[in-house]
Amino acid sequence: MVISAPEAPSSELLELLRDLNRCAPVPWEKRRGRELIPEAERWGLPVSLDPDQGHWHLHHPEQTWNSERLAAAWGILPCETQVWPFCDSSNLQLLANPQWHLGIAEAQWAGRGRRGRTWHSPYGRHVYLSVSVTPPASTPGTLPLVAALGVFQVLMTEIPDLWVKWPNDLWAGRKKLGGVLMEGRRQGDQQRWVLGLGINVLEDGTLPDNAACLAGLGMIWTRQELAESVLRQWRADFTLLEGSGFGQFADLWNAADGLSGKPATICQEGEERQILALGVASDGRLLIQEGHHTRLVSAGDIHIRPIP
Repeated sequence: MVISAPEAPSSELLELLRDLNRCAPVPWEKRRGRELIPEAERWGLPVSLDPDQGHWHLHHPEQTWNSERLAAAWGILPCETQVWPFCDSSNLQLLANPQWHLGIAEAQWAGRGRRGRTWHSPYGRHVYLSVSVTPPASTPGTLPLVAALGVFQVLMTEIPDLWVKWPNDLWAGRKKLGGVLMEGRRQGDQQRWVLGLGINVLEDGTLPDNAACLAGLGMIWTRQELAESVLRQWRADFTLLEGSGFGQFADLWNAADGLSGKPATICQEGEERQILALGVASDGRLLIQEGHHTRLVSAGDIHIRPIP
């Protein structure tokens, strides 16, 4: 994931990608010809033009998505699922279109992160997935934690040093593997929520040094296999959370939590301080110790990072 400004590509390039993503041959005469090649290269999109055949080509690093299988894993109809070859953010697309309940992007030019960060994501190499959700009314902040635990359960037997960094990041050792973000939007008299997941899967030269990917960790899962497994785990876990509360996940959180009992640095209102992380409360807030005082903090209030 490459941090960048959320600049948008041209409408001509987006239209070309939509046609190519349907596996339909696209004659170059119907586009701006070679003028689109530099723009595609700037976005890291594997688009080429075959002068002999006179057609555009889109080279997928891996197999394309099977939206029907994704819909079945999440328990919805295929017509409620969307696959975008290139979009601003799968979360934003789902928030803006309430008829869809699952969306997955091959690439994003304004991927979303905590604290307003955006990034450009390379084409076809990772999982960028969003689903519509209904958080528990009394403790909505626990759902992203349970979502991170769902991914942890799917991967923990394959990655021995996998852990969760509060509130919802997945780490392998000292490198970040992915994360979860829940966002909401008021629509009339109702609140719509979506949950987004980003996981690094294939080898990717644009990843920063502090990032990990599944391929680099020796896993040979496809993106499709990973997404389906996570969606099925989420269905089961979210049902359990709604019926029984976060207490049902306390033991699993304690097993996955890589911060509890360890010193960390928090950034709050532009000020950095060292604290001791003491685990999470039943509402998903983090218990920290500063000096001789303990208090609870919310995910939206602070940024936390472990001390190596």
